[in-house]
Amino acid sequence: MTRPDTRQEEGAQPARRPVLDGRRDRERVRTVIIPDHGDLERLLADRLVEVIARETARRGRCVLGLATGSTPLGIYRELIRRFQAGGVDFSQVVTFNLDEYYPMRPDSPHSYRRYMWENLFDHVNVKPENVHIPDGGTPRERLAEQCAAYERAIAEAGGIDFQILGIGKSGHIGFNEPGSSPGSRTRLVTLDTITRKDAGADFFGEDNVPREAITMGVATILEAREIALIATGEHKAAIVQHAVEGEVSPDVAASFLQGHPNATVYLDVAAAAELTRVKTPWLLEPVEWTPALTEVAVVWLAEQSGSPSRRARRSSSSAPVTTPSTI
Repeated sequence: MTRPDTRQEEGAQPARRPVLDGRRDRERVRTVIIPDHGDLERLLADRLVEVIARETARRGRCVLGLATGSTPLGIYRELIRRFQAGGVDFSQVVTFNLDEYYPMRPDSPHSYRRYMWENLFDHVNVKPENVHIPDGGTPRERLAEQCAAYERAIAEAGGIDFQILGIGKSGHIGFNEPGSSPGSRTRLVTLDTITRKDAGADFFGEDNVPREAITMGVATILEAREIALIATGEHKAAIVQHAVEGEVSPDVAASFLQGHPNATVYLDVAAAAELTRVKTPWLLEPVEWTPALTEVAVVWLAEQSGSPSRRARRSSSSAPVTTPSTI
């Protein structure tokens, strides 16, 4: 089922944004599924433009928490297009980036400082003094001081109005790897093996990926007034399901978003593939049993019935096996 969203901001391209609907009983954080990547990027750009206009009018500044990586690139391109069309003004925007590898020279092609200037800041009218990115070149003995200063700067700016997040395959937000405390603050962390392996291609081999990073803490992130976690691609589907439908756990830092009053997870269909309303919607509500859906359900049922524990339970019970016609 789809629901069109036809809202349009100044400078935006006309777009219909079909949203994949369905029962969301098992989702513990608001989740929006957008089939088209371009629509997903425009939807997030719409929201950012709204927040910037609202907060600059209300208090003379807007504070954004920004992420890096491949996920937000399309959003940044759309914001640049909006700026060039006169649809958004960054002159009163203050930014704080989530993280940076450590050690990392600011001019390195792998640095998030360079990424942000090349992919957003160089193309809009943000003031350099309003840009804040953890400094990966800070001497180790001064890191604690830098992290504390980063926290103070966020507080002095009035807190973050809108925080953009990605999610790593380890479940990290920022670089808050498994085991991160919900009370954690900006600090130096050791990167998970999964994270370093995933970054290997960008560094021409896993051995070249830094083993540490500076990151905002979970508590720092959760203090943002609005949070948008964005995930695309089937490689994120399993961890997205854990974050959205699983129990809150330090093993999946993104699951802490379940306790935030204004957090939304934005997904494409591939990243949403393991959510119950996408993978097994018949568990939540009556469905129209098309041949394709019936085939999916039969495969799913065979997988469920094929596990040793389920075979044991089935053999000790006289209850009939459920089929797609009775699910």
